[in-house]
Amino acid sequence: MLLRILTQLVLVLLTTPLLLAQNQLTPLDIAKIKSVNWFEISADGQYAVYGVSNPADPLKENKSPDTHMHLLDIANNQSTGLITDKSVSAAAFRPGTDKITFLSSNKDKKVTALYQVARMGGDPTELFAYDRSIKGYQWSHDGNKLAFTVADEKNKSDAPYQPIIFEENLPFTRAYVVDLNTGDTRQVSVEGSVYALAWSPDDSKIAISTSPTPLVDDFYVNQQVSIVDANSMKTMGQIVHQAKLGSFGWSPDGSQLVMIAGANINDPIEGRLFIVSGNGGKPQPILEDFKGMFHRAHWTQKNNIQLLASVGTQSKLLSLNPSSG
Repeated sequence: MLLRILTQLVLVLLTTPLLLAQNQLTPLDIAKIKSVNWFEISADGQYAVYGVSNPADPLKENKSPDTHMHLLDIANNQSTGLITDKSVSAAAFRPGTDKITFLSSNKDKKVTALYQVARMGGDPTELFAYDRSIKGYQWSHDGNKLAFTVADEKNKSDAPYQPIIFEENLPFTRAYVVDLNTGDTRQVSVEGSVYALAWSPDDSKIAISTSPTPLVDDFYVNQQVSIVDANSMKTMGQIVHQAKLGSFGWSPDGSQLVMIAGANINDPIEGRLFIVSGNGGKPQPILEDFKGMFHRAHWTQKNNIQLLASVGTQSKLLSLNPSSG
């Protein structure tokens, strides 16, 4: 299904008359190329929401491309523009509803806020805003709680100028959880700068990756995954593995996590597969002799993990029984 959806999205873009009537590719053509930035599939597999970059006319203005949100009806191969008047990011299907949420700029508060729009279209509404811009978020499985990340406020200087100093005084990113029914917002008690969040299937725990500092070197080689109690917001376990970190996700029963990471601190890529207890501990390598690199892992059933891997110049979709290997 993944390959089919990607093919459909590419075909949608290729139907635009950007290059069809031309015999050669010019620098101006390059500046006008549209591309798919991200996509998300609904839980029932019927829809995919995706973002298309829309470059500004380089002859009129100098600005970054806007990303507009489109919805693909997979069965009918029909695509509809949902948000095309402003730039959006981080779209997700809100669990238990027919709504799609996304991040976009809030002009009144001058921050990036969370919005939602009906799957069938209509005017979007602001769902949640914090006093700082939301960088990323993950829905709880009941669709009522939101784990989100924001950066600390930058230190303000009294100087009449603001020097840009590379890799100094970078703000840490913190994690919070808000209950949208009550408005109660609490900070997650983890040390370091936060990067990724994943709710357990029963919403009782949150797996959170952090690094000791926001520096790029720590991002690449010093990320660690903590297991946080979703009620107390306190750390209850740690995954002990020092290497480059890729993606991670929970098993359906919440007892384990699958993660993609480097084999050790000296491994130049995050391409090995591991399984670890949902309470933390040392990950156990799986398929150590695999002659390729793992890119994505999704635990669909107790004895089934879907994998995206590359072997040489080819991409492969694999199905793994974690019990038998």
